[in-house]
Amino acid sequence: MSYINALTVSAANQTQPMTNSEARTLSMSSREIAELVESRHDDVKRAITRLADRGVIARPPMADMPAKVANGRTYYETVYQVGKRDSYIVVAQLCPEFTARLVDRWQELEEQVRQPAAPSFQLPQTFEDALILAGQEMKQRKQLEALTACHLINTHPIRIYTQ
Repeated sequence: MSYINALTVSAANQTQPMTNSEARTLSMSSREIAELVESRHDDVKRAITRLADRGVIARPPMADMPAKVANGRTYYETVYQVGKRDSYIVVAQLCPEFTARLVDRWQELEEQVRQPAAPSFQLPQTFEDALILAGQEMKQRKQLEALTACHLINTHPIRIYTQ
């Protein structure tokens, strides 16, 4: 099962990627909760609304988030940004057997906040690693040169003029 990266900051109904320096509230989208419990998103939103109306949970903020459909087009859907405590209650209401999945997912989200993201590039630590990296870079460069040459040939055909 693939999880949506729902590590977000809820602030005035806006959703932004969370940085380690921000000390705001972690939240999980209702879309991710639906994925975790293998339920329809509209059913999850309905359960959240029902629980909030009864005062069992706080009414969570809403945000418009991009979603993809089968044909690859992007549209925006309204999702709730649910806090940790309330997400446990929603999942327990919907599907108690999936509570363990929710506990695991919250641990993953909290660990992501504790550990900074790995750098996208790491310097080689040994001479062997440096040689391997140099070889990979050379291979990529040659592939790029070949693609560029093919593109030039295809877009600029050579004309031979004879007299």
